[in-house]
Amino acid sequence: MRFTLLLIFIASPAFAESQGLELGGGLEGGHLGCESPTGKCNGLSAAFGGYLDASWFFTPQLGIAADAWVLTHHDSDVSVAHYINTVDAKWRPTPALTLQGGVGAAHATFTKENGNRRTSNTAFALMFGASYALVRRTNWALSAEARFGEGFYTQADTKATNVGIGVGMTFFNF
Repeated sequence: MRFTLLLIFIASPAFAESQGLELGGGLEGGHLGCESPTGKCNGLSAAFGGYLDASWFFTPQLGIAADAWVLTHHDSDVSVAHYINTVDAKWRPTPALTLQGGVGAAHATFTKENGNRRTSNTAFALMFGASYALVRRTNWALSAEARFGEGFYTQADTKATNVGIGVGMTFFNF
């Protein structure tokens, strides 16, 4: 038991805590999915995208954030982009681990090869994420991240889902 605890202690990075303004962004690969009773939008898969966020940590453990996230998928004749924009609560149980969840709005754009573009209605959205700081310095951190978000569209009970895994960069202590 003591040996296991010692290994966890040695493997955990010792990062200084911060509070105040944090600005971040990241790149992700993942999955963009859609589910509808009609089957009209089912079947999207591989996606690439990124996010930007601005956070304010009231304490080193608790903050709020505005987050804008997009994943895109391209087939031979159409590109689909699904945007999820949320206001999040962020919690840091340790200085290296950040968990977040929020509510907001989602919408999708569909662009055909001929330039014809269509945009969905705005829908209610949920987003959850986790990041682990791999490298942290005085004013920045590089993190491994995972995100999940869903837009709930009222048209034909359609749900669009973003799932992403990637890297993020955060700047703090301004």
